[in-house]
Amino acid sequence: MKTITICGSMTFYNRMVELKQKLEKLGWNVFIPTEEETKFKDMSLEEKIRAKKQYIEEHLNKIKDSNLVLIANFTKNKIQGYVGANTLIEIAFSRVLEKPLFFLEEPDEQGCIDELRGFDFKIISDLEDLK
Repeated sequence: MKTITICGSMTFYNRMVELKQKLEKLGWNVFIPTEEETKFKDMSLEEKIRAKKQYIEEHLNKIKDSNLVLIANFTKNKIQGYVGANTLIEIAFSRVLEKPLFFLEEPDEQGCIDELRGFDFKIISDLEDLK
């Protein structure tokens, strides 16, 4: 069974869950971030740092164990194809591991657009296009 890791802003967590369900119906084993990552606002700074380190390490290990990576880069703050700092880290890590990268939206102008343009990725419009 092929394995895929979904990466993206935690703002999109519920949409990542929906993608996971759809991909599982297509026969994929799917990793997504843990829901606990959505609860940072209730943590002290020290707790956030400790938790963030753990979540980053766990998610990077999911990428290691995957055949490919799907970037759930929806529109956020009026930026089409939004990619935040953590997702950019995950994209770079995926590239180092030579994992095929797929995006759901073409990234629009944003702080890291030049870096994004430096990566090889494919935009998909249908989850069945993942191969």
